[in-house]
Amino acid sequence: MDCASQNGTTGETYEERDAMTQSFLMWLEQFWRTTSQFVYDVSYLTGSWLFRGLEKVGRRLLDAGKTAGHCAQEWFGRWLMKARSASSGLGVHTAIRRLREEYRALWSEEGVLLPGKTALFALKYLWRFIRTALNYACPVAAIGVLVYTVQYFTSLPLALQVEYDGQNIGYIMDESVFDEAESMVRSRIIYEEYEEPVDAVPKFTLTVADESQLSDSFTIADQMIQYSGNEIVQADGLYIDDEFVGATTDGESMLLMLESLKEPYLEEYPDAKVEFTSKIRVRQGLYPVSSVVELANIEEYISSEVEGEKVYIAQAGDAPITIARSNGISLSNLVELNPEIESKLLVGQEVLISKSQPLLGIKATVTESYTEEVPFKIEKTVDNSQYSTYSKVVSTGVNGLREVEEEVVYVNGSVAERNILSTETLVEPVNQEIVVGSMMMPSYSTPLSGGSATSDGYIWPVGGTGGYVSCYLYGYPGHTGMDIAANTGTPIYATAAGTVRVATQRSGYGKYIIIDHGNGLQTYYLHCSALYVTVGQQVNQGQTIAAVGQTGNATGPHLHIEFRVNGAVKNPANYIGTR
Repeated sequence: MDCASQNGTTGETYEERDAMTQSFLMWLEQFWRTTSQFVYDVSYLTGSWLFRGLEKVGRRLLDAGKTAGHCAQEWFGRWLMKARSASSGLGVHTAIRRLREEYRALWSEEGVLLPGKTALFALKYLWRFIRTALNYACPVAAIGVLVYTVQYFTSLPLALQVEYDGQNIGYIMDESVFDEAESMVRSRIIYEEYEEPVDAVPKFTLTVADESQLSDSFTIADQMIQYSGNEIVQADGLYIDDEFVGATTDGESMLLMLESLKEPYLEEYPDAKVEFTSKIRVRQGLYPVSSVVELANIEEYISSEVEGEKVYIAQAGDAPITIARSNGISLSNLVELNPEIESKLLVGQEVLISKSQPLLGIKATVTESYTEEVPFKIEKTVDNSQYSTYSKVVSTGVNGLREVEEEVVYVNGSVAERNILSTETLVEPVNQEIVVGSMMMPSYSTPLSGGSATSDGYIWPVGGTGGYVSCYLYGYPGHTGMDIAANTGTPIYATAAGTVRVATQRSGYGKYIIIDHGNGLQTYYLHCSALYVTVGQQVNQGQTIAAVGQTGNATGPHLHIEFRVNGAVKNPANYIGTR
């Protein structure tokens, strides 16, 4: 049975009630129109009566003057008739001239004010003023009455009086309040059936009620449950996100229990704002005896988990970003749960995807400050005389430093949100300046400057005429490479493609470069006069990486080249041949 489908003490439908409301509003509108028309008609008739009465008085005085022969009365009657005509047809200047003449007639030749004429003069203009005032005042008064009537009827607070089980249980704004209250009643009864009263069909009556008389859904629910057949008691109910959890007779202890759940977070984050992630309400009211439980049971329920821990087993070919995407979480959250995953990820490793989530989550909002480096920018200058693979650091960049104030939101101990509040630069970064080439690199398929090479395809590392071998491997004790003599500034090429691991200067080696070619093989280039590559740079076979020089322990300009596999010295002649 739908309780919200009937309305009124006679059980009329909502559509009938709406029709009654529309009829009432139409009657009210007709009443306003009738009232305003009535006031206007009264004002109009009053003005007309005064106007006609004045005309009749003038005519009677004129007749009396003629019959009695009294000149003063005859003059006054004619004057009234002329004044009436003048008021409707004469211009402003004519009216002023006549007013001046009338005023002069009030005085005798001796300069004495005549009382009789003065009284008639005042009476004339007094009546004219009263007539004009009434013609304006009456319509204005009618408008005022109309406005007041509109305001009065529109300001009437209308509400629905609710009758339930034959009793008036309150006033509500609309039926939805009752529907919500009825749902609330059924949610409170969780351990037994709801026993409805004898007359469970609500009746609604449209009436005038003050705002202070209106009841909310919770109050209506208390009234409804009072008339049910269930055994009830006064208690304190706990609601989580408007869902009834249970009731207890010790509401104060329940509030203390709820606050105690926040204490671990307050200890960990002393200055944090700690609150529940759900809306918590404790409301006193009438509850079935069966819904009143021990406080320990409520505490156990709200401490239970709604979602368990989720773990993923790493597979071959997995990476942190692919694991995050396949499990529907962000990479930052994955790293938050597994701090070492970016540096250590093994096949079969357990990766935490989510932690267990309690029914009642707790959120802590903390303001944190920390310093971080500001990366420097790289400014490039193009040298058209160098190849496109050429790169030389002119000025080394230096990272800056800034202080960051950040708002961090922890939910159940995990970072859920980060918001930067402010930043302050402590040290400005220094940009790095490099020179890069723009010329297209030539393609080399045979060793440069002649000579022989092994089948592995390593090329001769010295440009120009290629120089000559001035000292072979172990040509003297401790000589772990091969020396290729050439003029200072002669280009030095990468004998094979690889990654620059070292590009610096040290005692004995002078300016030198180490290139990693993979599979444990590295080549060393010593005593250079200039270095054209940087650490981490990828170089191609035949790319100019340095220039022949005499830096470090060198008796003449030459390139000292070494081949090492997993640190063990190898004979360069087996890779690049000799001349």
